[in-house]
Amino acid sequence: EAILKAQSMLGSADVKDPLVKIKARQADELARIAVLTKFYQKSLEQMAKTEKAQVYAQDRGLAWQDLGIGYAGYEMGRSWNGVLKKQAEDLGLSKLKNCLIFAMRNELGQVVSIYGRSIAKTVKSKHFYLAGGHQGLYPKYPSLNTKVLILCESIIDAASVQMGLGSDCA
Repeated sequence: EAILKAQSMLGSADVKDPLVKIKARQADELARIAVLTKFYQKSLEQMAKTEKAQVYAQDRGLAWQDLGIGYAGYEMGRSWNGVLKKQAEDLGLSKLKNCLIFAMRNELGQVVSIYGRSIAKTVKSKHFYLAGGHQGLYPKYPSLNTKVLILCESIIDAASVQMGLGSDCA
């Protein structure tokens, strides 16, 4: 989506406008957004209570409160009902344990995907994206007035760049 937005900003005639109004959402897409939003909101609550996650973010130079960074600990989702647990499992959220959590948003500001960055020191895989294709942009969709768009290798890199540029960066 970021590449399509950059191409449209450059006036490429071969690219569909990525900001076209979204057609009516199907029930399963609304359910996906609801589960992702709940997961993300819970991760924000866990971040506020978890010193090791806060320290990791601060060591990376990230102001987690300003950037909306959450944390998924090992207990994330344990108290959820069976239906919600199943939906979270189906989306791949169960693999996001001991991770900083970043929400990708669509042009309406809805959480449409989650990125997790492991804070463990010994894991091989540190970057976790949900299966089923990448959706949304972090930290938000750029406004129509955006003149500069910076693409980064990972979401945590985008957060680091944003810290250097200030909160007006999209």
